[in-house]
Amino acid sequence: IASTAVDPRSKLPHPASRIEIAMDECRFSVDPFKKVDVQVKEVIEKLRPLLALSFESIRLAFKIPGSAYGSVSQLLRQHQKKEQWMSNGDWVCIIEIPCAMKAEMISQVARRAPDLEVKDL
Repeated sequence: IASTAVDPRSKLPHPASRIEIAMDECRFSVDPFKKVDVQVKEVIEKLRPLLALSFESIRLAFKIPGSAYGSVSQLLRQHQKKEQWMSNGDWVCIIEIPCAMKAEMISQVARRAPDLEVKDL
């Protein structure tokens, strides 16, 4: 939940500690014998009165030099919607991720390719 839910007012992710405190307040306990998907749906229903939750996704376009393609492509492939090689050798990739993952994703890609360009779509 912490990696996909954002506060709709600030568009920032809820910290995991805030979600854990809200789970304690609504007296939800994780059952190790129940499926995770079922429990996530249950806890979201209980958290909605306590926290403003929004599950939005965003599209980002990354322009990466061809020399950094190998290290970055594995990171972006699972979220990739479209890719294209430019005539100058740069690689352009469009991904779709939950809003809460935006800052983390950009920082991970920037560590591997410092001279990247990112645009919100």
